[in-house]
Amino acid sequence: MADDNICVINNEFLFVKEEPRIRFKICMRTDDFTYFVVKEDDEYNEMDNQEEIKITQFESEDMKIMYKDGRSYTFWVL
Repeated sequence: MADDNICVINNEFLFVKEEPRIRFKICMRTDDFTYFVVKEDDEYNEMDNQEEIKITQFESEDMKIMYKDGRSYTFWVL
């Protein structure tokens, strides 16, 4: 567990408290767990076709989840 907002498992998968049913595959992360580049790990979509998502969580700001181009990421749960 990294903190109250995220859970990291084996430095490979990330879960967000906001929507724990969605699993993200970690592509890159900082050592202090404040910045991640992830892709949604979804059995229905090939990861190669997915956009990278960045997750930031600095002490002075709320956690932000957005696409690399700055668009907000929205959780889609089926």
